[in-house]
Amino acid sequence: MYHLEVSFRSKTKADNLLVLKDTYALVDVFGRQLYKPKAWKLKKSKCVALFSNKNSLRGHKLRHEIYKKRSIFEISFDFYGSIINRSFDSSVAIYNEYKYAIVVENELSRNYVSEKFFDAIKGKVFIFYFGDKESIVDLGFNTKSIIFFNSASDLITKINNFFSSNSIDPIELQEALNTNYEILINMRRKKVNNFIENLSTILHINNSYLKGVKNDWKK
Repeated sequence: MYHLEVSFRSKTKADNLLVLKDTYALVDVFGRQLYKPKAWKLKKSKCVALFSNKNSLRGHKLRHEIYKKRSIFEISFDFYGSIINRSFDSSVAIYNEYKYAIVVENELSRNYVSEKFFDAIKGKVFIFYFGDKESIVDLGFNTKSIIFFNSASDLITKINNFFSSNSIDPIELQEALNTNYEILINMRRKKVNNFIENLSTILHINNSYLKGVKNDWKK
């Protein structure tokens, strides 16, 4: 399951379909950009984590463990979410301010990638990711801007090694961030085209308006 589009909190309405209000889309159906990523050099050189205080699933428990061990990491953290009673309106807007992020899925399962990962891609952050690597590779994302981990101790080791070695090529990193952003736009473009084709088939619509929307996405 690839949860790409709509926020769990959003209410789908016919009158906001085309502008995609309250969704996780990067661009609307006319190709207009909804989010503008901040340049890498203007971002904070810190790591951000958006954690809730839920504590039932594997990912929930891992977030609590990471938070408790935060002092062991060789980089400063900013935490947001109910785990520290620090609310936020948009995860993409938060990611847009930082260079690095820890992203923890609720579960580590094949073919499960949630909005948590896609929001980080939109914010163009380097991602330390607890999630299914095979799914990310299958989706075509460039893993040069992603480090996968499977436990709190594994994350500590990988983060500390990453920042102590400072071996990342800034040019390769920027290419990976840009590539992944474009991949996500193209994924959404394909979904919109499929939706329009299915809608026109089901409703027997054959008008210039829907054709024009579809053609916009082919550009």
